Amino acid sequence: MYGSDEIHTNISHDDAHLWCVDIAISDGFVLTEVAAIVDVLRIANRLSTAAVFDWAFKSSDGGIVRSAGDAIFHSDPFPEKPDANYLFVPGNADPECNKLSLGNVIPAYTHRGARVFLLAEAASRYITESGSENRKVTTHWENSAILRERDLRFVAKDVIASENGSVVTCAGMTSTYDVMFAVIRPHLPLVLLDRLADIFLLEQVRDFGTLQLQRGSATTTMPNKALDQCLQIMRERVEEPISIVSLADQIGLSVRVLERRFKAQFGKTPVAYYLELRLSHANNLLLNTPLSIQEIGLACGFSNGFTAQYRRLFGVSPTELRRKKLKGVAGVKHDQPSDGHKNCRVPG
Repeated sequence: MYGSDEIHTNISHDDAHLWCVDIAISDGFVLTEVAAIVDVLRIANRLSTAAVFDWAFKSSDGGIVRSAGDAIFHSDPFPEKPDANYLFVPGNADPECNKLSLGNVIPAYTHRGARVFLLAEAASRYITESGSENRKVTTHWENSAILRERDLRFVAKDVIASENGSVVTCAGMTSTYDVMFAVIRPHLPLVLLDRLADIFLLEQVRDFGTLQLQRGSATTTMPNKALDQCLQIMRERVEEPISIVSLADQIGLSVRVLERRFKAQFGKTPVAYYLELRLSHANNLLLNTPLSIQEIGLACGFSNGFTAQYRRLFGVSPTELRRKKLKGVAGVKHDQPSDGHKNCRVPG
């Protein structure tokens, strides 16, 4: 099954016009997500008897834009009257990037019948600015943790995408492939969709409602359900850590058996794994929130000793990491100049 059953469209497979995709980029954009968007469209065109999709890069000011990996792309300014059928906004290495704020751009597209897909940090910015307490929304699980630390509540599990009318908030990263298959599904015969999935070596294309994989969820084998349950409890109890004795009791194993299984699967004890899990969460908060170091320590279950434990794992203190981040540089992009869309089907 491709994408989500909730994707609704009155697009015909027989429409001879190009279906146009605008990709909104800003310095520091995530190249993985842009590559997924462009390569799905590009190879779909190659498999079709005639080009079906066209795409163009857009930005607030136009001109050169750099990815987080320093790839350089040329972009055109956002049009006053967009003619694209879809707008994609990739995530950004800087979650505070001001140019992720597209309050006026998004309505310009949706009012003309386009669908808007916001990925990862772009989804987070939309959630923060639009208010979403009574709506289903999604962002990458790392960003969800950040929003919850900021006391922002939103109705969503950690799924790969959620639809609200013409706006779809998405987890981003490699789940962008799943989103792209949902987008192109109405425009291509099923046999070409299957062929496209084979080319990308995708075993299956996931529903929007599929839960995002998180740390540890892909590293245990299906027969070892006790370990899966253990990892889930650890992730849920980052702020208020549970003792290994209580954890073993909850999943019905002795501490000795739990330690043996952890050693076999991860090469470390459950205590060491749990500590690294909490410090990893702390690292995410340090890099992506303005929370104080003390607040982050408490949010990750450290009433004391946080700085020493963090330095032991990462080789740098939380204060030094923040200082390095302030000195960091964003990213860029690369591509041929775009002339915008030609012969595209105008929405609406």
